[in-house]
Amino acid sequence: MKRFVYVLIIMLFMPAGFAVTNLNPADYEDFDNTWAGQKVIPNKEYEDTINALEEKKNQKEEKQKEKRIKKFKGHSLHKELDATLDDLPDQSLKDPELEEQILLLPVNIVVDNKALDKGYYRVEGEKNKEGVFINLYQSHNLVAKIKAHETSDDFGEADIMFAKLLPYKDGVMKFIYGSIKLNAYTYIRYIEPESNFISQ
Repeated sequence: MKRFVYVLIIMLFMPAGFAVTNLNPADYEDFDNTWAGQKVIPNKEYEDTINALEEKKNQKEEKQKEKRIKKFKGHSLHKELDATLDDLPDQSLKDPELEEQILLLPVNIVVDNKALDKGYYRVEGEKNKEGVFINLYQSHNLVAKIKAHETSDDFGEADIMFAKLLPYKDGVMKFIYGSIKLNAYTYIRYIEPESNFISQ
C-alpha cells in the first residue's frame, strides 16, 4: 500500500505531457524492416564455417591430448616411436586365475616312482573326468602330475591362492593347494638328503 502511495505522489508531480511529447513516430517508421541492409548468408557457407571451426577445435584438443601423453610418457626423437594412447601399458587388474603360484621344493620328491629334483616349480590345479590333479611345471613343460583329493577346507590360509608343503611324518609331506577354482591336498614322499658329516 505504501508503494502505491509513493508512485501516485511521483506521478502527480511529473509534467503532464512528458510521456507523449518524447515519442517521435518517425523513429519507428522502418520497424518492419529491422533486418534491412544485412548480408544474407547461404546455408552452405554457414555450414562450411561451422565445420572449419569444429575442425580447428578438434585439432586444438588433439594437440593438448598429445602434450599430456608426452608429459606422462616422454617423447622420442623418432616420430614413429612417439607416445600414443595405443601403446600405453594395460593397467587393468590382473585376473587372479591367471596368477602363477611358485613352489620351492626343498628336497627331492618321488612322483609315480620317479625322483623329481628339488627346485622351483610353477603349480596349477586341474579337475577333469579322471579326477583332481596338482600339476608341476618348469617353464612350459609339465614335469609332474600328482593325484590329489578335492576339499572345501582352506587349511587356515589367509590367501585364496596358495601352494605349500607341510611336514606330515618321516619321509612324507602334505602338499596343500588352493585357488579360485578348487582346493586340494595330497601326500608326497620325499628323499632324505644325504648327510655330508664326516666322523673323525
